Amino acid sequence: MSSFVTGGAARASKSETEAPKQLFVRMNGPAGLQLPPLQVLRTFFNRFGTVVKITPAKNGTIAFVTFQTPEEAKAALDAMNGSEVIDESNGVSLVRTLFVDFAVERGSKPVQVKAPRPAPAPKPAPVEAPRPPPAPRPAPVEAPRPAAPQKPVLDVESADLPLVYLFPDQIPKIMSNQAMPLLFDLGLSPQTKFQGDTPVEIFGNGIQWVIPHPDHPHATQDCQRAYDSGHYFERNTVYIPREVLTSKKFWRD
Repeated sequence: MSSFVTGGAARASKSETEAPKQLFVRMNGPAGLQLPPLQVLRTFFNRFGTVVKITPAKNGTIAFVTFQTPEEAKAALDAMNGSEVIDESNGVSLVRTLFVDFAVERGSKPVQVKAPRPAPAPKPAPVEAPRPPPAPRPAPVEAPRPAAPQKPVLDVESADLPLVYLFPDQIPKIMSNQAMPLLFDLGLSPQTKFQGDTPVEIFGNGIQWVIPHPDHPHATQDCQRAYDSGHYFERNTVYIPREVLTSKKFWRD
């Protein structure tokens, strides 16, 4: 036979209009523990009011205790929840506690508790596609340079090649054929073989070379004007020894 000892765990009160009349009862501890016999439960709960009925369920592991008024059910809940039960049915005294709570009456709508919405998953950061390496710039193609005009060539066989202005009579003289190969290196642009001390400008137009005498008052300026106007397109400076310019054997009319 079992004996029962009450304890006291207080419960928060509900308003009379909300408090139900039925209590749910089970043993605290592992599932499947047997409750005391129904007559013992009725005697125990009758101390708090009129027990209308006790409905056992699940092979005596749980029970529903219905009171006549919500106030009686509330008083029984406050007194019985957590009460110690001394079980001596197996010859061993075991102290256990009751779990008592309000039961939902049939026909009442269960309170629906909305589950919290899951937080939105963070949007993945946009992964920028790797930029393709810049295409190699094509090497600049140089426009072909216009071919330079053919430089005049000294023709030692021609008697009317370079003209030279001689001072003081200012009559043009022609350099002798013998003097030219002796004095000049006869390439595309003539250079003097023997560098002298007198700079002399040479102007060419593809047909002849003109050597203005440095002692002539305006011969170099005349040739320069012809060069600027495009009559001559070659210009070179040679250094001729002074005695060559004054020697009669180098010139003829």
